[in-house]
Amino acid sequence: MSQAASPKKKGPRRRGPRRSKRINETSLQPSHEPQAPCPKRTRTTSPLPPPSAVSLPPPRQPLPPHRLILAPMVGGSELAFRLLARRHGAQLCYTPMIRSEEFAVPLLERHADDCPLVAHFSGNDPQTLLDAARQAERCRGVVAVDLNLGCPQRAARSGRFGAFLCDAADRALLLRIVSTLSRSLCVPLFCKIRLLDEI
Repeated sequence: MSQAASPKKKGPRRRGPRRSKRINETSLQPSHEPQAPCPKRTRTTSPLPPPSAVSLPPPRQPLPPHRLILAPMVGGSELAFRLLARRHGAQLCYTPMIRSEEFAVPLLERHADDCPLVAHFSGNDPQTLLDAARQAERCRGVVAVDLNLGCPQRAARSGRFGAFLCDAADRALLLRIVSTLSRSLCVPLFCKIRLLDEI
């Protein structure tokens, strides 16, 4: 008869050398040197004044909710195109560029379904622009006024408006225009501007 093989006995498992953690004894000793208190975090104040200090009376009327905007375009901002764009989801539209010195309320094409609307002006005289913008803000559906600072056409160069108001030589005039409109209108003021190499 064959004898069954006896199971092999497992010997003690060999383990590698234990790694001892070295503790820096000096870090465990209490330091007798006085520690400087942690500096408190202070909020840095912005050099710009708060919006409430800049937005002078009359108070601004809030814009209605909007996500899709039809920006002003040459030949693409007339009433018929605005109504078409609104049928496809546009929630805020701009008028074509209107010369402030030639503005009259009948020139502002309006429709019951064409609102909210932004009146888009050009010019270089603060008072003339203000007179035109005040007429526009009283029109039904107009919720804001936009100042054109981006037109590069020859008419803008010869008329000294649009992108040519952003030259360094006209910086003081431009600031006076924006300040006059923003301090006097009841609706928000926008500025259509091109990217500049420097401000």
